[in-house]
Amino acid sequence: MPRRRPSELRFRRSDVKKKPPGLPRGSARLLTAVAALERNGFDSVGGALRNWRLNVQGRWELTGCDHCDWLVITARETLDSAMRALPPPLARELGAMVAPLDELYEARTVPDPAAPSNAPAWSRRTRS
Repeated sequence: MPRRRPSELRFRRSDVKKKPPGLPRGSARLLTAVAALERNGFDSVGGALRNWRLNVQGRWELTGCDHCDWLVITARETLDSAMRALPPPLARELGAMVAPLDELYEARTVPDPAAPSNAPAWSRRTRS
């Protein structure tokens, strides 16, 4: 039986780090930091990014159901909290993934005059 090379054995290890679902790209440092946040009780950052993307692109219908609508609000809050919890270079990297979605969201929504002025900018908008 032929001997396997050490590199082949290392490649097949079960503890190889996998990309968290929902993060379309990112450095190894970002993925490691996000995984550490999630291990320490943080909500799923990848899932929050996916939910925010679906909402912004219009594929997540806001139905008036309190639970469904709350998921979208919670998703953006999770991303905001993650960016505050990460070190500045990694927060900028995650922010670069969120910024295009925020710009699209701003283009597709209008200011909500009834929203409190101390709320985050993304929550002071409503669909027209």
